[in-house]
Amino acid sequence: MRKKIVSLLIILISVALFLAVYFDFELYKTPIAKVINVSEQNISVGEGKYVEQTLTLKMVNANENTGEKGSIIKVKNRYEIEKTYGEEYKKGNFLFIDKTGENGKELYSIAGQKRDYIIAFLIIMLADLLVIVGGKQGLLTVMGILVNSLLFVGGMHIAGNGNNFIWFVILLMIIFTFGIIFLVNGKSRESLAASIATLLTVSIIGVLCFVVIEFAPNIKYEFLDYMPEPYTLRMANGLLLSEILVGALGAVIDIAVTIIAATKEIVEREPGISRVGLLSSVRAISDDITGLMINVVFFTNVAVILPVAVLGMKNDFSLWSVVGNHGFFLLIRFLVGGMGIIAAIPLSTYIGSIFFKGKSEGAIE
Repeated sequence: MRKKIVSLLIILISVALFLAVYFDFELYKTPIAKVINVSEQNISVGEGKYVEQTLTLKMVNANENTGEKGSIIKVKNRYEIEKTYGEEYKKGNFLFIDKTGENGKELYSIAGQKRDYIIAFLIIMLADLLVIVGGKQGLLTVMGILVNSLLFVGGMHIAGNGNNFIWFVILLMIIFTFGIIFLVNGKSRESLAASIATLLTVSIIGVLCFVVIEFAPNIKYEFLDYMPEPYTLRMANGLLLSEILVGALGAVIDIAVTIIAATKEIVEREPGISRVGLLSSVRAISDDITGLMINVVFFTNVAVILPVAVLGMKNDFSLWSVVGNHGFFLLIRFLVGGMGIIAAIPLSTYIGSIFFKGKSEGAIE
């Protein structure tokens, strides 16, 4: 009965949160309008074929530029039939509106689509599943994600204006590591061992990457996403190194926590086991997760380049050209992430043997 009440409470809170985001129009200074009617016609411009939409919109927030709430306006929109360029809008969409004037005539244009409620829905669904399936651990995971997200956003606001923010990113990674592991696993020797193993692994691969980036031929950063212009080589190297370290952190944490837990269990069952024997025992466990985690890292990076590759090939760029330019940085992140996963196994085993050989679990003193 208690579980049903908790589940019902979670559902009610989730619905309330979603509706709050869905109807948050008054929080925006930008005018927002709802599409209440759409009419379309096919047109040709040069060799291109397009669809021209006439959208009837109803203002859903009051604004001095576009009129009172509830006023009706009409806006033109055009998109390519294959939807490579432009965007199709449908009845029920919420759009941001810009108003301009030309020769005394008011003109309205679409500045973008309001999608915050879609993101909110996905976040709420993830949080609900974590709490319902994982219980207390799931709730702690949600809290960890929330805290780390706030830290990340705040940290980026502070460090974003500097050219060399690598040290700030390293500080955030240390906080992320201890925060995630201790929040989910609790205050224990196991959590401390996993945190140390994670940071040691990331530090080693970070130093190796730094040496390679600094002494290898200069990298062409023109295709690195969101690289500010103009940029210095030092800034670009710092941004790439930050991406690599943050990208590897999640996978390394997962491996370190798993290996530390396995090491603790083996040592408790066989207190006299040697470190060589311990490594052999842990290797049997790691074989089951290493390949899986490396593939997770691989497909995560493939997902990033997939839309770029499809769009590039539709515009007559070869696949190898797209991969060679845009995939270079993803390949680096994948390889470093894979090295981090592999390096975390012996390092975590060694750290675990130091912490648990001849000792039982207890609170950190």
